[in-house]
Amino acid sequence: MDKKKLKKNIINICIDTLEKNAQIVRETIDEIIQTAIEYEGDHDIFDPFKGEMMKKKDMQVKHLENYLDDIKLIKKLTLIEYQKKLNLDQLL
Repeated sequence: MDKKKLKKNIINICIDTLEKNAQIVRETIDEIIQTAIEYEGDHDIFDPFKGEMMKKKDMQVKHLENYLDDIKLIKKLTLIEYQKKLNLDQLL
């Protein structure tokens, strides 16, 4: 396998892994929200259990944002590399 194919495979695997991780985080966020909704305790906005669930949700949202930023960055870098290659090919 030549270097270009290997590099492309590695990039695709990275993107796939990040997308799978992002999906897992989305599902975790949904579970946390559902748990907070189904909680039968005090319906006070300052309920400690719901407060803890919302902190967990916020933490997971930050993880999701990081995964999505990483995916965008990898795709952008591969696009920039592709555009540079096209520009070089046009010059020749």
